[in-house]
Order: sequence, then C-alpha cells, then structure tokens
Amino acid sequence: MKDLMRSPIGFFVLTVNKGLHGRVLLGFLALALIAGQVEAVTINEIRIDQPGADNSEYFELAGDAGESLANVWYVVLGDTGAGTSGANGFGNSGVVEAAVDLSGFSIPADGFFLAVENSFQNGAGEIFEGIVADISASFSFENNDNVTHLLVRDFTGATGNDLDTNDDGTLDSTPWSSVLDGVGLLETPAPSASGEEWLYAVALGGSNIGPNDTSVPNYVFRDPNGTGAFRIGEPTLTLGEVLDTPGVANVTPPVIENADFNGDSIVDAADYTIWRDNLGNPGGPGDANGIDGVTAADYAIWKAQFGTNPNGAGALIATSSTNVPEPSSLVLLGLAGLFGLSQVCCRRRAGY
Repeated sequence: MKDLMRSPIGFFVLTVNKGLHGRVLLGFLALALIAGQVEAVTINEIRIDQPGADNSEYFELAGDAGESLANVWYVVLGDTGAGTSGANGFGNSGVVEAAVDLSGFSIPADGFFLAVENSFQNGAGEIFEGIVADISASFSFENNDNVTHLLVRDFTGATGNDLDTNDDGTLDSTPWSSVLDGVGLLETPAPSASGEEWLYAVALGGSNIGPNDTSVPNYVFRDPNGTGAFRIGEPTLTLGEVLDTPGVANVTPPVIENADFNGDSIVDAADYTIWRDNLGNPGGPGDANGIDGVTAADYAIWKAQFGTNPNGAGALIATSSTNVPEPSSLVLLGLAGLFGLSQVCCRRRAGY
C-alpha cells in the first residue's frame, strides 16, 4: 500500500505492507506528525527598544491556528548587564536574560500569537491603541548590544543561568530538548574586550540580523510572515505613524535602495569599498536594500546608482569615461559560495 502523507516540512511517499504492521507503522507516524506540529511555530516579529522608556517591548509568533505552545519557552541570551568582561576578555556571554513560559497557550485563529511587556502601551491615545495581547509578562529586553532570541521546547533553566561559562561563543549547557526558532540581533560582528557578547543563533540553526547602521536593530520582522528572512524595521515609534504590526500579519514595506553607504551624497568607489569589506555580513554598511544582509544584489544596486545621489537633491551623473569597479575574482568566488549557502539555508526550517 502506498500512501502520500504530509509532514511539517513537506510531502513524502510512504510504502508499507497491508495488514497489522502497516497500520501500526502508520499509527506511529501519525503520532509523530502530531507531536511535531508545534515545531512549525516561528518567531515573526520583535521590538526590543523605542525612544524614551521601553514600555512597549513585545514578541510575536507565527504558526498554524490552534497549534499548541505546550512546553514552549521564549528565551533570550545576553550578558549579566553589569558591563563587565567575562572569561577570555569577552563579555559575560550566554546568560539567560529572559525566559517566558508559553505553556497553556496556543496559536490564535489568525495565526499570530502576541506576547507583550506588562507596561505595553495599548490604551486610548497610546502608541499601540487597541492592540490586544495573548499574554503579558515581564521580560525587559536588552537593547544595547548583541542578544540572541530563542524559541525552545522543555526549558529547564532559569533567568540568570550562565550557559556559556567560559565565554568562548559555544554553549556549555543547553537546558532544552530542542530549538524551534531563533534570531541573533547583532550590534558588533565579533566580540571584543569591550564587553560585547557572543551570538548563538547560527550555531543553533538560526540566523543573525544587523547591525542597523552601527546599532543593534530595535525592531525586526519576517518577510513573508512565518517563513521569510528577518528584515530590519523602523527603529522609532511615533504616534500615528507606527509601522509595527504586533498581533497581525507583517506588512512588506517598500524597498528603499540606497548605495551611498558613507552618506556623502554620491555613490562612488568609496561606497564600493564599504560593500566589498562587508560582503557576507547579515546587515549594516554595504546593505543597499535592507534585505538578506550584504550580498551581490547590493553590488548591483551600487553599480546602477554609481555617480548619482540616491538621497534625492542634486543628483550627480557619472561621465561616460567613469569606470565602474568590478568585483575581483576572489570576491566573485565568495559571492558564489554565499549564494550556494543561501540556497541550502532556504531549504532548511529555521530552528534557532
């Protein structure tokens, strides 16, 4: 007997013999699929900072309607918050800064689950007026250095636990049964003796995003919802002009392309150097479109804008004698490797 069945990651064909053994095998498979359905849930949107007091931090999950969040926890890894250096001269990395138990909840009918800070501003005349959360808690997200946001199952740790005791960027303890999703919000690509901590997203199957200029991203969201890559959103919150979408589907903002990476109102060879030196980073200088980090697509934008002022006023046009730099063979080889890696990652389910 041949049956076409669907798993959380696609379709597969199962061939079994008729009779008792076939029914038992199908029964076990059905139970496995039911148990695995929770792993379809992903982190969809995060706000960790805003101008002034951070009263409206939140995180949003995306999943199938009715999907159980039993034994699912939202965990944030950062440092001790004391600004001190840990082992090896780096910051005290891998410390559990927040842990929110989502047991007893499930994904609402619209597919989006919203968890907010207790002080969330959703009253009359406030930033998120009328937004109804599924849960409120105290988590006070850190917002001035590298932080790792995780969605895990069966968390047995506690806030304050140090999971990277020697601060080498590798977790010595993983008090969970599995990682469902996660993202690293990046301010500094590599830790230093200044106290910046490590990120753990990539090692756990997730991804990093940032920096936003030279700062950690205040607001990130998936595009498209649930399955797309993370994008950096507007860092500020202005009453009546909020672009965040907590509790509902994310809206794809218009893509603004700008290859004037050094902000001198002319796209030139200096901007090419910035792109080249940051190729492969998950965001920041060299990212001309704010999508998927610094890639070959940003070079194409730089090339198209070469000799102009993409900021608007007083556009300068390159003369016909101006030579547009081309990537070296080494850079092109790197691009090919990045493209191949991106294709592999696109076939994986994010599981931070």
